[in-house]
Amino acid sequence: MQTIRRGVTALLAILLAALYLPFAHAEDSRFEISSGHTDGFYVSTDTGTPVVKVANGLGNTLYDPNSVYFAINSSTYGTNYEFSSLDRSSSEGYYTASWEASHYFEPGWSAPGYRDNGFSSVRIDFTEVTGPAPFAVLGNDPMDEEDEFATVPFLSDGKYYLEAGTSLPILGHTHAHWFFEHSGTYTLTGHAVAVTADGREVESAPFTEVFQVEKHEDDTRADLPVITLGTPAEEHDHGHEHDHDHESIPGHEHEHEHESNPGHEHDHEHESTPGHEHEHEDGHDHGHEHDHGHGQPLTDPTTISAGHVDLFNVSAEDGTLQLALNDGTSGHHVLRAPESVTMVIGPSALTSLPASRAQKLAPTGYLISENGTEQETLPFMGWDTSAVAPDFEAIDLKVLEVTGPGSIFMFKVSPFQGMTSPFTNGDYRVAEGSVLHQANPGHAHTNWLFTEAGTYTLKIQASGTPHDGDSPVTSNISTYTFTVGETASAPESQEPQPEQEEAKAPLASPSAEASPSAAEPVATDATTVASAPSAAESAAQDNQQGQNIQQGQKNEQAQGKAAASPAASALAHTGSNLTILLVLGALLSLGGIVTVLVRRTA
Repeated sequence: MQTIRRGVTALLAILLAALYLPFAHAEDSRFEISSGHTDGFYVSTDTGTPVVKVANGLGNTLYDPNSVYFAINSSTYGTNYEFSSLDRSSSEGYYTASWEASHYFEPGWSAPGYRDNGFSSVRIDFTEVTGPAPFAVLGNDPMDEEDEFATVPFLSDGKYYLEAGTSLPILGHTHAHWFFEHSGTYTLTGHAVAVTADGREVESAPFTEVFQVEKHEDDTRADLPVITLGTPAEEHDHGHEHDHDHESIPGHEHEHEHESNPGHEHDHEHESTPGHEHEHEDGHDHGHEHDHGHGQPLTDPTTISAGHVDLFNVSAEDGTLQLALNDGTSGHHVLRAPESVTMVIGPSALTSLPASRAQKLAPTGYLISENGTEQETLPFMGWDTSAVAPDFEAIDLKVLEVTGPGSIFMFKVSPFQGMTSPFTNGDYRVAEGSVLHQANPGHAHTNWLFTEAGTYTLKIQASGTPHDGDSPVTSNISTYTFTVGETASAPESQEPQPEQEEAKAPLASPSAEASPSAAEPVATDATTVASAPSAAESAAQDNQQGQNIQQGQKNEQAQGKAAASPAASALAHTGSNLTILLVLGALLSLGGIVTVLVRRTA
């Protein structure tokens, strides 16, 4: 009898240990993200309360920000980063837009559809920031009158440095450059604030995001201790609506070595798109959900006058290439036939160029900035080839024909190279034969300039050589139409039709956090159309959504690295603890039953 009781007790102890250890391990780890289109601050407002997630990959897979960390590759290190706008940083450090970087990785932000959800603005308020040295977020300034190497701030009040008390307005889907003065671990603790039309502020649950900057072998400087940057905000109540408990989340104040991911896909090509600022879709809309998947593009006539658009969206399937337009203006990214879309560039885009630009371009014109800072009133136009992987890598976008009352120019700016051309021939003017070369699957934006008001057209064709082939493959030829200098007519509805079911991508979080609402949304790949779709188009949409979700799951498996990060300390997860308690109770009950049976048998 005693032997049986001891055996039951030992069995229960083993089962408890086996169940508890995985949960304890998950709490001590963060999931590494170091490649792919990434929105570090992806703010969903569908439930009426902002929820902050991290969106990564082609499928826009969503993660709990407290469960991941961003690895900044050591190849971003340099000694000549003399930013004239950064008065507190040295010229030595780690710059994500470095020409020496082994691949592109610059987390951005987005808040898809917040206006449709009843909010007038969304921002991130940082309550505590830590790191070994100052670090900044910045963009490129294409129109500075005196300094063609100038940068622009994204933080409120024209600030560059991230520290306690700073705020990041989210105007649309945007990516920015990050500059870290030292290697080491940096943390950002804060919450999202969504403001209603009547001025009421609704806050998200707090979160802590971690950046781990890998040290380069040529960086001989001594490691620095982690310190608080700025003055941490004290707990206070401004009468905001809090739909959550403000529990503190421990910072992560230690440096660790970890492996880089050389096998990750390069999401952006710096040579062809130097110093680019881009907004992303797909799982990158970034703020958006990049649905640059396969499937039949919608053909309903549509007018786009504001918001993020990947004009040249290239995808691959069964060895073929498809060129379409990825419309991210509703926050749901919809593939459209370019011939069905009219891009409207309103009169507010009219700009006088500084002399340094005018000499190479024109004195005045209708400007679309590569920073996306005017995307609430003007279209933010770029291109994306992320969906050609893994069959293709390098893609060429060739201009076959251009028409219009004036010229179209495209140009880039960067803090260390000034004004550059995105075309392989080095010209700025868009002309027959111009080629945009995207060396790796990725997403990019550029500055656009239309010199005269009127209607322009572009005929574009994509081409690339598959990994397993010798001959280049060409896509369909697409025609793009731009109406410049005119105010858009009454906008067509882009609300989803009642009969449309929104397909939802999986929420992949190694340590899931409790949602403020049981109905908390994850990445929606629903398409929205201007009018009710035909039966054929509805079928095509359903097919596209299924493929996008499937592709997102594949990319999550390929890109995710389920390795414990030594950069993070334990996080408390209510769901995990509750599960442990329930299992513990069940096992103890089982032990009691066994004991009773043993006694009765005796």
